[in-house]
Amino acid sequence: MTSPRSTSSNKHTSVNSIRYPLSNISLDSVLPFSEDVSAKACETRVDIGQDPDTESRASRKRLNTGGFTSGGSDSEMTDIAIDTNAVVDKTGSSPPSKKRMVDNLPAGAPTVTSPSASSSSSSDSAKMATPSNFVVSTSSNWTDELQQLPLPSPSASPIQSGNLVDPQNFEEVEYTYDQGSRAIQTREERAEIFKSINDLISLLPVGSSEMNYLLWSLLQKTDRSTLSSLQETIRNSLRKDLVSLLPSEISMKIFGYLDYESLLRTSEICRSWLKLSMESYDFWKDLLFKDGFIATTDEFESEYDWAKSLNPDMNSCQITKWIYRRRLAISKRWKNPEFQPRRITLPGQGPDVITCLQFDDDKIVAGDADHSITIYDINTGKLRSVLSGHTGGVWAMKYLGNILASGATDRTVRIWNMKQGKCTHVFRGHTSTVRCLEILEPKQIGVDDEGSPIMFPKVPLVVTGSRDSTLYVWRLPITGEDEDLPDEPIELDETSNKYLVKVLRGHTGSIRAVSGSANILVSGSYDANARVWDLRTGECKWLLSGHTERIYSCVLDVKKNRCISGSADNTVRIWDLNTGETVAILEGHQNLVGLVTLSENALVSAAADSTVRIWDPNTGDMKHVLRGHTSAITCIQHNDNIIISGSNGMLKMWDTQTGKFIRDLLDDVDGNVWQVKSDYRRCIAAVQKDGGTYIEILDFGHSNADNLRFYQNADQIM
Repeated sequence: MTSPRSTSSNKHTSVNSIRYPLSNISLDSVLPFSEDVSAKACETRVDIGQDPDTESRASRKRLNTGGFTSGGSDSEMTDIAIDTNAVVDKTGSSPPSKKRMVDNLPAGAPTVTSPSASSSSSSDSAKMATPSNFVVSTSSNWTDELQQLPLPSPSASPIQSGNLVDPQNFEEVEYTYDQGSRAIQTREERAEIFKSINDLISLLPVGSSEMNYLLWSLLQKTDRSTLSSLQETIRNSLRKDLVSLLPSEISMKIFGYLDYESLLRTSEICRSWLKLSMESYDFWKDLLFKDGFIATTDEFESEYDWAKSLNPDMNSCQITKWIYRRRLAISKRWKNPEFQPRRITLPGQGPDVITCLQFDDDKIVAGDADHSITIYDINTGKLRSVLSGHTGGVWAMKYLGNILASGATDRTVRIWNMKQGKCTHVFRGHTSTVRCLEILEPKQIGVDDEGSPIMFPKVPLVVTGSRDSTLYVWRLPITGEDEDLPDEPIELDETSNKYLVKVLRGHTGSIRAVSGSANILVSGSYDANARVWDLRTGECKWLLSGHTERIYSCVLDVKKNRCISGSADNTVRIWDLNTGETVAILEGHQNLVGLVTLSENALVSAAADSTVRIWDPNTGDMKHVLRGHTSAITCIQHNDNIIISGSNGMLKMWDTQTGKFIRDLLDDVDGNVWQVKSDYRRCIAAVQKDGGTYIEILDFGHSNADNLRFYQNADQIM
């Protein structure tokens, strides 16, 4: 009969076996990888024959339990792993008897006995068929090297390298004892094997299929406790915090590309990432600007100071996190059709059209076609004052701080102290209606030879455009809120006005729109041209020709040094202010384009064809067409998150990024929506309904009680 331990025979497919690896010796010192080394001694197979019925029951039990337990009380006893397949000769012969198998064990190998060593009855044989009853004699030198459980094949591993070679694709090598095998006994033999393994490793390229196969082979020969240690080592290695090892400047740069949701997730990874992502003032400040929640540094500083006043004990990082949380919550309210903002309706001062509108966290200022300017308290809706003095309709108006400038059909420009409700100056010079107005604040435009910033203008300027085709540049008179003022304003004509800086001439038609920053001013006219002016010299830098009809709107893109104009020729044009050339012609509207607005990532145009269009400001590509209005668009306001558009009987809101309709902000308007302005929290609209003019305040922000509650939980960002 062929020996069941011979590896050269192919008459049986598997054997019940007990494996005895040298687990207390370094794997590198005992695993052979060349045929000329006596390698088969690193695993001993001891075949156990048993009664077929008993063996069948034992096999089923092993399959159900999935493992074996120690069968004995001696401290040196350990588990043994036994293959579940019975030995079946291909010729149909039965497995050899237990006694014959034990007789065939190599010298020095352990013997297998039942717990009742003194008994040799058939009942004892039946007990030996139960895996839990198998024990290993402790008299053998091999006991400490006994492998406890069989290892899974490499294919059972959940993670495999892309270059990994499945051992099933290789000829399987079984290191078992045959009749001529013997154990590795001498130090010299082990040293030779150790050298062979090191030589092999040095020859194999890192990441090669051969190296991967070698790794899998080693793992197959490794006991469970060692595998557990390896698993922890590998896990810790894969968890290596590369970000924390980088210089802090680079780590912060990496985290700076994350959105707020990613920052929150990273804070849960480890303490160092928590500190980096959640305790950085700069991260949250930058996110406020990147996500479009805050547009200017002045706005951020104002919000920061207000937040600090609510809770002086908060540090800078906590404050910026809270500001972000608050703005994010309010932004979500805007886009939730189920949320109803607080609404305050303010009756107008008559049925006249509201021609201009501006507001801040304290007040609302509205100019109308009847000649008056009205100021309301934004929180209560209470009327504060009515500024009277113009003798014609007010068609242009802006304020800076406490000082307001207005232009009207009476051809004058008036300067007002809003706190005291008085007109301080009257500027004369225009010969027709003042149709548009811009206030320019001092900004840095460069540095001098000594590195000091060059600011322009030195003081705030007011630029007014008129139907007389001229632009007047004035210094803005600044008066204190509590300064003593004369009862009557100072009236100055063009020849005696010390505040007059320059008169810009060149247009041949009514000037309809102006937009500027620092020393650059862009004007759009009914002569179908736009002009670019340098206010330091008063010269026209560029004549932007291309439109074939009147220009109704224009906006300056300071960052890209461009300007955008909308015309009655149904097109929008983007101009390069470095060359004066047209960058792109945006076509698609079917009627005059009366309004264009610009944010960081979106250019929006509104036309008399009742549509709103969203364009890519970099390429000029059209991204979305917003349809839903049934008449000409009369007003529009947008940022990178939302667009608000008004027309006859409608005030709609859209998603800037997707172009999808979100909600109707007002559903009870039966006349025109004349003006709309918004910030992160409020929408202010001047509307006509029930035969009168009203100002509607829609407040999506939190109450003071909510603010204080949020501050108490400022560390909980979401």
